Amino acid sequence: MIYRRFGFLQARLLLEKQDSLRVLEQRLDRLDKAETQGEDNEYNLCSRDHDDQRKELMTKIENTYRDYGR
Repeated sequence: MIYRRFGFLQARLLLEKQDSLRVLEQRLDRLDKAETQGEDNEYNLCSRDHDDQRKELMTKIENTYRDYGR
């Protein structure tokens, strides 16, 4: 029996996942920069207790990265 590997499709899917990770990484970078600007930033990026937006974004990044790694 001979089965196709779909190499071209595999490459396209990996590139799509990489681009999704790139977009998520940019969102995280923008979030980090927004939290470190201004005078009242002493405790920013130190605690995740009240940072639901970051938690949600990190969950998306983790899931996308895990899917990419498979």
